[in-house]
Amino acid sequence: MAESLPRRAWTPKEVATQLGIPYETVLDLIHKKKLGAVTAGRYYLVPDFEIERFLRTQELP
Repeated sequence: MAESLPRRAWTPKEVATQLGIPYETVLDLIHKKKLGAVTAGRYYLVPDFEIERFLRTQELP
């Protein structure tokens, strides 16, 4: 059986789960261009490197 490739992009719902934030917040971040995403048809996909970039650039309270 062939090995599957590692995932390199995630749906907004999966990103919300990974980051522990609401789904609506992820969509808001995408719309405000604070979290990069690509479109696949009418769906958003967030690449791994965009999640990492977002986390690195956030200010701590």
